[in-house]
Amino acid sequence: MTAIYIENQVISYTELLSMVEECTIIDPIFPVTKTLSCVVKILTCLMKGIRFFPYSPLLPEKPSLAIPNDCDYILHTSGSVKMNYALFKKRALISSNMNTHPAFRLQNDDVYLLNLPLYHVAGLCLLMRAFLRGGAIAINPKDPSIVTHISMVPAMTDRLFDFNPYPKLKALLLGGSHISKDLADKIYQHGYPLYITYGMTEMSSHVFVEKYNPNNGVSFSNPLSGREVKIDKDGLFHVKGCGKFLRYLDGEESPYFSSKDRVTYDGRYHIGDRCDRMFISGGENIFPEEIERAALSHPLVKSAHVEIVDHMKWGKRPTLTLFVKAPLNKEMIRAHLLNTLESFKVPKDHEISICII
Repeated sequence: MTAIYIENQVISYTELLSMVEECTIIDPIFPVTKTLSCVVKILTCLMKGIRFFPYSPLLPEKPSLAIPNDCDYILHTSGSVKMNYALFKKRALISSNMNTHPAFRLQNDDVYLLNLPLYHVAGLCLLMRAFLRGGAIAINPKDPSIVTHISMVPAMTDRLFDFNPYPKLKALLLGGSHISKDLADKIYQHGYPLYITYGMTEMSSHVFVEKYNPNNGVSFSNPLSGREVKIDKDGLFHVKGCGKFLRYLDGEESPYFSSKDRVTYDGRYHIGDRCDRMFISGGENIFPEEIERAALSHPLVKSAHVEIVDHMKWGKRPTLTLFVKAPLNKEMIRAHLLNTLESFKVPKDHEISICII
């Protein structure tokens, strides 16, 4: 039975289990990419009970921390150098994916494309949805037509409209950032089996998953099995149940996870804006404050302010206004920002304004 399709190679479950048995974890805090070796390392930790932290290779440096004894793995939730570390038990990942939408309970002949980072909860969930029920994953397959399931953030969907590279597709999961009705309608009209989702790292991905119906727009009827949600008097959203993380590294455990999202309910749940300044661009969480702090660390920058603007492809983008003490060009400030920030957080030239004071 096939477990992994990688380029033109096929790996069976028997071969995959042998790789896990032979794998030795030297350092449980390791960077991960979408490769066979990283999949094996993650499975080794999960199956052998090794506490681990798979982190983004884009981080400026390796995270320095001790993994607490009461958790099984850690995920970073913003990808910044001043990030939150979310602590999990294995049961959260397993229960979240055992209790997902029926369309994502894979069968033996189903193949999920591994196209999301393994340091994100979404990437880990791809592995679980396939391997918990004997499905397979595909890593850079030579023949993309084998793919039956795929997850995307809105910024990844451009490739879908020239031609259909996935003729056997049973389910396309869209989430990770704001989903516009125009984009959902366009995907739906091209004949893709579209499922929309709302979730978060702290709940091991999904809270809502629903097959898209243009008549309902981007809204949800009920949370997934095992999740309990409530909306407080200020319209803020709270959730608990299967998949919930333990706590943040420096935080305390609580029954509900309180998001920063505003949600309304009129018989269906409608996800609104965040009440803090964090925004999502191409599926990545970005805090304007971290861009401002990085800019202010330049000796010529007197003040810095980030505004968030809508973007057709990425969902949201930061625009940076700087007041400087002496001439400073955009190339210089971008190079400075790239010293401490991941590239997706750094505004492009046309997103930067510089004023000399």
